[in-house]
Order: sequence, then structure tokens, then C-alpha cells
Amino acid sequence: MSDQPLFYQAIVPLNRDTHRQLRLARSAPCAFAAGSHLIPAVMDEFPSACGDLPILYAINADGPSPVFLTSLTPGHNSFVTALGTWSGLYVPAYVRRYPFILGDVAGADSLICIDEQSTLWRVGDGSAALFHADGSPAAPLAERIQLVTDFAASAKRTQAMGQLLLELRLLKPVTIQTKSAVGTIDGLLRIDEAALNALSSADFLRLRADGMLGAIYTHLVSLRAIDRLSQAAG
Repeated sequence: MSDQPLFYQAIVPLNRDTHRQLRLARSAPCAFAAGSHLIPAVMDEFPSACGDLPILYAINADGPSPVFLTSLTPGHNSFVTALGTWSGLYVPAYVRRYPFILGDVAGADSLICIDEQSTLWRVGDGSAALFHADGSPAAPLAERIQLVTDFAASAKRTQAMGQLLLELRLLKPVTIQTKSAVGTIDGLLRIDEAALNALSSADFLRLRADGMLGAIYTHLVSLRAIDRLSQAAG
């Protein structure tokens, strides 16, 4: 079983010499996400995404982590079209940053890395270049570097939020009926509104002080989008 993050196959540090000829494909930019009904999310994107994508929580090695539900059919993404484009109003940051990612190095600054085996790479075909002739980042690369950096910072805040939700016992299991109505999607969690309303004043103020109330309420709003998924293709 691969220990690589979702979508990534061969993560290596970005090198301005080794990767000088790489270009980012402009066609089918989201085709790689077509088989994923769950996409990792971070709390800073909840307000923009909550009207379009259901936000739930999954348990992983770091504790509860938010995910976008993109289909009621496991292994299928209703938002990725046959042309490999995204049909929804909001494209998850995790999708937009691919094939880039921040790599942690013990005792050193983090590095911008890429999935060297991504299908989004082209070589010298007029697609978006990563570097200028002098080796400096071109606009598409500069934008991805900023996105990757912002995503990593938000992921740390999101992990802290998940740990606090777990500590305050604010999450409860949720079972979602699949589109075929013959199965369910299990293993996901949502905020328990009764538990939220029963919090002590001190714990509620703790959530507010840590800037987590907005993420909690936008998560709850996003659950309305589950019904819309039942009408989506796939």
C-alpha cells in the first residue's frame, strides 16, 4: 500500500535545472481526480466551498481531517467532466496545487516538490513553462508556490482544529446513502450539533478564541449539498 499522499506517485524536490523543460498541461487539468469521491480539505477554504461541496471529517494518522465529498458513488468524482475539467463552482485547493507539494526536511527549510510522474507534465509543447530563461520562477510556478505554502500553513491550523474537536467530543459518525441506494458510505464524521450546543461557556469561548467557529458553522451549512450530489451524474 502506497504511503504517498492522494494523487502523488513520485515526489521529488523541484529543481530549476533538472525540470527546466517541464511544462504544465492546460488541457484536462483535473482528470487525475476523476476517481476520488473524497478530497482533502483545509479550514480556510470552508467559506468558499460550503455552498458547493459537502465537508465531512475522516480519521487518519493525524486525527480527524476534513474532506470534501464529491460523489455518492465511491471511487467516482461527479465534479470532474469527461474532458477532465472541474464542473463545480469551487475547485478544492488540494486539486489546484497538484502536482506540487511542500516537502519537509529535518533541520532545514521546507522544499517545493513535484510529482515527477504526473500526467500533467509536458515537455516543450507550448504549455505553461515553470521557469524563465534566467531560471527564475514563471508566473504559473510562482502562483503554485504561493498556493502550496498557504495550503501547508492552513493544514497545520486544520490539524489543530481536528484535535480540539476530538477533545471536546464534537464529532459523531455519519452514514451516507450511496446514489444506487444499495449501499452506504461509512467511516465519516460530522459535527454533533447537540454536543456543540451543550458545550460549557469556557469551551465555546475556546473555540471562538482559536478562530474555529466559522469553520464549524460553514461545515454544517455544507451538509445541505449532500442532497444535490444525488442529482449529479455518476
